[in-house]
Amino acid sequence: MLREDGKEAQSTSYMWIYSTGTDGLPVVLYEYQPGRGGAYPQEFLSGFRGKLQCDGYQGYNKVEDVQLICCSAHARRKFYEALSAEKKKTLKLLDVNSKETIKEPEIPQKDLEKYIPAEIGVAYFNKLFYLEKTYKDLSPEEPQG
Repeated sequence: MLREDGKEAQSTSYMWIYSTGTDGLPVVLYEYQPGRGGAYPQEFLSGFRGKLQCDGYQGYNKVEDVQLICCSAHARRKFYEALSAEKKKTLKLLDVNSKETIKEPEIPQKDLEKYIPAEIGVAYFNKLFYLEKTYKDLSPEEPQG
């Protein structure tokens, strides 16, 4: 943000983004803050009770009375980062919101010694994302499979 009172134009500030789940009217709120400390979500979410899905940033630990749930995309990233550059070239990371039609990913079952654990981890996440994409538009009453 340029020309902010008391700050130079080159200083860093943060935009905190909060969004509702998918079971009602979608709401996304943007909150500008001068820092990245846990006090900001703690204050904003004061009084909220329930599950809080986030990226694993430790600042969310200050929010009371919530159950922290890790974002699967952020968790998958750690497995992906553990792969060599050569292995990364052969893997595709699936995006739940992509319009691209994809075939169901396979999880390695045979010759497991050919794979490092991070590859198997990415495969499980890709399968999970595939299933989420497949079923995300169904109502709770609709049969799956």
